[in-house]
Amino acid sequence: MTPNQRRQLQKLADRVDRVSESDRRFFERFPHRQHRVRRASQAEIEAIAILSGEKKTVAADRQVYLAVKSIAPGAQLRLVIIGPRNLDTDFPEFFAQELYELLNNDQAREIEAQMRMRAAGCAK
Repeated sequence: MTPNQRRQLQKLADRVDRVSESDRRFFERFPHRQHRVRRASQAEIEAIAILSGEKKTVAADRQVYLAVKSIAPGAQLRLVIIGPRNLDTDFPEFFAQELYELLNNDQAREIEAQMRMRAAGCAK
């Protein structure tokens, strides 16, 4: 990552953290849930573009969403979805899980395994 990319991410950090905090609160309020789908914030979209090195444009009738999986308390993994604009994302657990699993790939599974190991290490 270049110094410029680090600076750009640092500028977005507080805004992204606030949205991440909303995921943490969601899973605290609904402990029976492990998955959710929600609209991505503008800060998250900008951070994704910085991290991927690509600024993708989304068609006017489309929206960026995130499929979120709770790995451990305070640790969530987010996968990007492009879907119809203004989609009602109040999905039940089974549907949010299905969407997450459709997007899941080897890289995401490896990150999830690392997150689980770190969370287990913190719990000891």
